[in-house]
Amino acid sequence: MKFKKLEISDFRNIEKIEIEPNENINIIYGQNAEGKTSILEALWCFTGAKSFRSSKDIEMVKFGKQKARLKLSFFDDNRDQECIINIEKSRTAVLNDVEYNSASKIAGKIYSIVFSPNDLNIIKDGPNF
Repeated sequence: MKFKKLEISDFRNIEKIEIEPNENINIIYGQNAEGKTSILEALWCFTGAKSFRSSKDIEMVKFGKQKARLKLSFFDDNRDQECIINIEKSRTAVLNDVEYNSASKIAGKIYSIVFSPNDLNIIKDGPNF
């Protein structure tokens, strides 16, 4: 799977951004609160899973806006594909022109892994007995 283009609108602290990643390695850098983690969270949303930052979908919508929109163009299964996620009170998705009333229905179509500072607790804290 190759991500070709990511478009983000009114998601967290990002008003609008378009990213066309390099085929090899991509580095996201910037100052605090510029949206680096929000970009990763947007990509994570395409897995169909809940946010790794909050439990309420509406918290992902930029403050003062009614909805957020994420669009991912990618190449997989020997063809170009497109997925759109709309976030209002909940998340809906459109994958290759097929509409889903829940973004969780696209689970298993797009994969990603998140390793965040919270995951370091596994190593730092040790087992719970």
